[in-house]
Amino acid sequence: MKRLLQETCKEVSGSTEKRLSDKALTHLQKRYRSILTRAEKELPVIPPKPSGKRGKLAKSDAHNLWERLKTHEAAVSRQLTCPH
Repeated sequence: MKRLLQETCKEVSGSTEKRLSDKALTHLQKRYRSILTRAEKELPVIPPKPSGKRGKLAKSDAHNLWERLKTHEAAVSRQLTCPH
């Protein structure tokens, strides 16, 4: 994911319009979703909540990051594609 974001940032900053073409944006979205799908399979399993315990179950940093990248996909791609 880091490499994808760096490559896209470099491509945007190197273009004269300072944005991605529609074709490049579609390709970016496919790669982004592919990475998230592969990452989901590698996430550590969240253990079941012990009975009698209250509150949320703690998740790993990797799981929290994956959730944020999945939830905020539009914001991430907008940040990379909109001219600044």
